[in-house]
Amino acid sequence: MNKKYTKTDILKALDESAKKGKFPVLDNENVYLADTRLSVFCSQEHWLFVFEIVGYSAPENEFVDHIYLIGNCVDQGAKIVEKIFVEETDDDPVWDREEGEWLADWRNWEIMVKGKIYKFRPSLDEYKEAGIEIEDPKRKIGSLRQDMLIRFLSFKLGDKLFCTEDELFDIIPKNDLKKVFYFKEWQHPDIKNNENPSEIPFFISLTSAIESGDRSISEEAIKNPNTHWSNWIVKWY
Repeated sequence: MNKKYTKTDILKALDESAKKGKFPVLDNENVYLADTRLSVFCSQEHWLFVFEIVGYSAPENEFVDHIYLIGNCVDQGAKIVEKIFVEETDDDPVWDREEGEWLADWRNWEIMVKGKIYKFRPSLDEYKEAGIEIEDPKRKIGSLRQDMLIRFLSFKLGDKLFCTEDELFDIIPKNDLKKVFYFKEWQHPDIKNNENPSEIPFFISLTSAIESGDRSISEEAIKNPNTHWSNWIVKWY
């Protein structure tokens, strides 16, 4: 049975979501990127892209997983859901919210992820391995900025900062969908500079594969991924 959508339909919908501000902008001034994930779900009638963007939301002063749902089974074609999986602990908080002071010390800190507490005493070399440079190692209180913390945490915990399969299916609007693709890295459009998903070889190849039912993506399309946070630095401090 033929699918009830085409590659052209999908690319058009992705571009439209970008125009409406519902496609991920990786150099978002309000959410400082730490990690990305893309899951693609399909059935004969429906298709769905689920982008997860983990980072620090400055307006909310929270670590977030922003979930972008784009597909023909989503009301108005696209929507954004927010999950907060990373929180401070009561015993060793990283914020003094009453005073508005950031407290995290790069030498010794702890954080809670989905109810489980993780304690860290990283060395400077461990931070460097994660791509993070502690600018003033002699400083203690507030020496580990919010963007540094979530990026180091992502480096150490990986997929623990994203939705589980069950958590995703609680969000997905149709129960006939099955996951057909999963990516941690890909070529992402520069939305701020008016680059559309339909111009990117990765999305062109991916939507061709979705239309045909072929699970393979061209080698050219998966070369030179750019979704690592170091490619989308925004200065906010």
